[in-house]
Amino acid sequence: MNYRRIGLIVPSSNTTMETEVPELLARRPGDERFTFHSSRAVLHTVDADSLRAMAGQADRCAAEVADAGVDAIAYACLIAVMAQGPRAHEDAERRLRDAASAAAARRR
Repeated sequence: MNYRRIGLIVPSSNTTMETEVPELLARRPGDERFTFHSSRAVLHTVDADSLRAMAGQADRCAAEVADAGVDAIAYACLIAVMAQGPRAHEDAERRLRDAASAAAARRR
């Protein structure tokens, strides 16, 4: 059986991603299966400073899930990115890609 490894980066206060994403993918037709590997970015209060701090944890989180040899990373901290401005997603995508790539290179 072929397993796909999915990395999940979620706010520490998130209570849905780690149950809903596996359930969603389990309902797909076919025999493809998935394993899930999570990292949590601390978020206790939703305010500008806390969202900025949470976004600053993206590199650590991406490196942690990449260390599991994941095939894809789902980043569920989008409100933190959106709070940083209209083009912040480009920086966030670059940072996640770079951190994940560096962690994957260390595994080799």
